Amino acid sequence: MTNSYRLEYPTRLSHRRVNVSDTERIVTGIGGLLLAVSGLRHGGISGLLGAIAGGALVARATTGHCPAYARLGSSASERRLAERSGWHTAAVTRESIVIRRPREALYAFWRDFRNLSRVMSHVERIDVLDSQRSHWVASLPMGKTLEWDSRITDDRPNERIAWESTENAELHNSGWVRFRDAPDGLGTEVLVQLAYEPPGGELGRSLVKLWPDAPGALLKHDLNELRRSIESGELALGEPGALPGARGDDAGASRPH
Repeated sequence: MTNSYRLEYPTRLSHRRVNVSDTERIVTGIGGLLLAVSGLRHGGISGLLGAIAGGALVARATTGHCPAYARLGSSASERRLAERSGWHTAAVTRESIVIRRPREALYAFWRDFRNLSRVMSHVERIDVLDSQRSHWVASLPMGKTLEWDSRITDDRPNERIAWESTENAELHNSGWVRFRDAPDGLGTEVLVQLAYEPPGGELGRSLVKLWPDAPGALLKHDLNELRRSIESGELALGEPGALPGARGDDAGASRPH
């Protein structure tokens, strides 16, 4: 039995250890080191968690084994979306919230995409180009920005709006929002999905899940802030017909930047 154990154990251990390619080990090691250093410099609980996550990535690069690989892998819905969109991989976040306002008002607010920069933490500005197209400017770490053009792909008044980035966008992304009456009839359930193609394929997608300021990770916070601002009266919805995007009015394109 001893000989059998010695023959089987190294084989099983070797198989268990190596599940990361050499290229991924190099990229993971560098990314983990940067994350650990950033976490130590930041301090506090979030900094500590960042340092621990960075250390885990460095360990993964050193050993070539990733125990969380399957857990961080793409979900079935993410794989389907990536296939439909022609992306290598996809990171998808979906959240819902009930806002005590009618569907018509919330749809009109969302349909004028300029309003979204007031409620999305990572979006600095959205310029409406015409009734279907808009230009987005998002903030990145270290004072950088990312810009792309987006077009509406589905528009069902008071029910659903969907959009996606144009083909030449540096970061491919898409999203949709659905409005339906709340179960108690006292407001509107707002369901939002955001998706994008992370740089670096599956490895990049896994690293994004460890980044607390990723666009998807902020969605729940942003929706809660939207509800608070609207229900408190701090954010006025206005009249649906007056919004530039709601009825195909292109006047929004002339708004000064």
